[in-house]
Amino acid sequence: MRKIVNSPRRIAITVATTAITMIAAAAAVMGFVASASAAPRHTGNKPTASCGLVTLRGTYLFHGDGTNVTAGVASALAYAGSITFDGAGNFQGYISTEVGGTVQSDRPYGGTYTVNSNCTGSYTVISTVHVPVSFDLFTSSSGDYFTYVQTAPVGPDFDVDATSAQRVALG
Repeated sequence: MRKIVNSPRRIAITVATTAITMIAAAAAVMGFVASASAAPRHTGNKPTASCGLVTLRGTYLFHGDGTNVTAGVASALAYAGSITFDGAGNFQGYISTEVGGTVQSDRPYGGTYTVNSNCTGSYTVISTVHVPVSFDLFTSSSGDYFTYVQTAPVGPDFDVDATSAQRVALG
């Protein structure tokens, strides 16, 4: 059995690593506390922030990656695009994708969306190329930012992805 010697160099590296880890942990906690304090305050069951269809209006940019599964074969998926919400439940946009080495650029799409008073909602992409695709969304009360995750379709062919979008223009 080999004996481990605590040389001054080994001790210095351990101390430095521990210090960096503690600083990173403190920064993470501070970031969590700051973001938690910036989150909408809830009073009982009623959130103080109120959202609706008009919360999402204007043009947003997004990008992300995930996994595409077709006929049981998984491939890397990357995408970027824009989406424009009308503030009344409809949207349209353009998306470019790369799936397993195949690129499709500037494909138009559109659909409908909902936004609940608690700033959650959903949207469905209606396409002539594939079955409708649905997402759950979570928006800031200002509507400047939202995140989403794909929830349907499920079955032999589907994508697994989640991303966020930032408003770049009011519409």
